[in-house]
Amino acid sequence: MTLTIALDAMGGDNAPDTVVRGALNAHSLGVEIILVGDETEIKSRLDGQGAKAHHISVVHAPTVIGMGDKALVALRKDKETSMEVSIRLVAEGKAQGIATAGNSGAAVVLASRHLKRAGLGRPVLGTFLPMGHPPAFLLDVGANTDTTPADLVGFAHLGSAFYENWSGEANPKVGLLNIGGEKGKGDKITREAYNLLAQEEGLNFVGNVEGRALGGGVGVHVVVCDGFVGNIILKFAEGFGSAMLRFFGIETREALAGKWWAPWLKGTFNAPILATRKRVDYAEYGGAPLLGLTGAFFICHGSSSAKAIFHAVRRMKIMVERGLHE
Repeated sequence: MTLTIALDAMGGDNAPDTVVRGALNAHSLGVEIILVGDETEIKSRLDGQGAKAHHISVVHAPTVIGMGDKALVALRKDKETSMEVSIRLVAEGKAQGIATAGNSGAAVVLASRHLKRAGLGRPVLGTFLPMGHPPAFLLDVGANTDTTPADLVGFAHLGSAFYENWSGEANPKVGLLNIGGEKGKGDKITREAYNLLAQEEGLNFVGNVEGRALGGGVGVHVVVCDGFVGNIILKFAEGFGSAMLRFFGIETREALAGKWWAPWLKGTFNAPILATRKRVDYAEYGGAPLLGLTGAFFICHGSSSAKAIFHAVRRMKIMVERGLHE
């Protein structure tokens, strides 16, 4: 059976243009894509694409959840928004996954309404931070800004299961993000979460870890925190990676300025710079998986480019084929 992915064509700062272009670029991936949104707008961007659009169909949705809308507005709003129609396609088995660059708060609320897996707590957003070998899996990175100690335990289980199935690493090590490694550090919620995690069966909990653990080298595979902290870390890491590449380029150009032999070294410097840029470019990752649902779900940056949408489709294909959302 061919994999089908629903894309919220109207979600994001640059929709529907970037979403449609990302879907067109995915023609080589061997998946079917359903673009959900204003049919007239979408089809006007598909006109003339010929064979490049053979894998794309359109489902009309007349309204949109705004990027500035409160999350709970999504529950009261017209049920025919592009985001909710996309999610229902997965709930009804017409698609195996969904990606949206729209309002992330609304996405979590609507995913919980239609796709929440029985017996689990809150869905949680996780992502790999490309700062170490192997990269740490950090969750939550934005789905839940107010969490309880029990929520953090649930996040740990979901993150551990996802990491084990993604990497093959049996019994991955789980750390709780804190301001110090010692027991008793942190605020009331993290202290209580530490005590619960330390008693929890089925988890390889190694204790508190500091922010430096996200850079790798300390043997922790999964790092748990609340979505407020996690989202700040994620966006800081993206900005910091871009800044470091920019500074490296400036310093390299200044060091080589006026050197007659500099052109001979151009390839030597370009290769690692390009490889590093690819590693830290958020668009290469497409988005972050929302775990704890009955279908695969990727939440992408609101400012996602066509490249990011393409990679969201590519990575969701891997996720579904390997059953990682299970």
